[in-house]
Amino acid sequence: MRNGARQLAAFFVVLALPALLLVSCERASKTPPPEDALRVMNNIKAAFNAEDTDAFTADFAAIMFTQGFTKDAYLDVIQQLKRKYGHWETETYLGEVTGEYAWRLKMEKGSLKLILVLNEEHKVIGLWFRRFALWEKLVGK
Repeated sequence: MRNGARQLAAFFVVLALPALLLVSCERASKTPPPEDALRVMNNIKAAFNAEDTDAFTADFAAIMFTQGFTKDAYLDVIQQLKRKYGHWETETYLGEVTGEYAWRLKMEKGSLKLILVLNEEHKVIGLWFRRFALWEKLVGK
């Protein structure tokens, strides 16, 4: 192998290794999500894609409407996410840690991580959409 070819091969290994490590950190769970968490996530997904805040917030506990969060505020969040990432296409359940259920979302224009927290009545008390910043930098999304 010529010296230039070796350098090129080494360059691709250096680029591929972080991507492989990142993917292995966010593997799909071997166990399915609890039925209630799956039901709530599916309701949120359908409402997100339809921009239907009544349906989006239907499973929310009262705490989700404190500190200025209203249905209009949630609509703004949905619309901002849709402008940047597009339609929510698919999701992969990643698992649960201390009551936080996580999914990797494949969006039309990138990926997000959804964190969902439910109370004892199976109402939403925490909901976050997080981007995979390092992954997006690596693949240029």
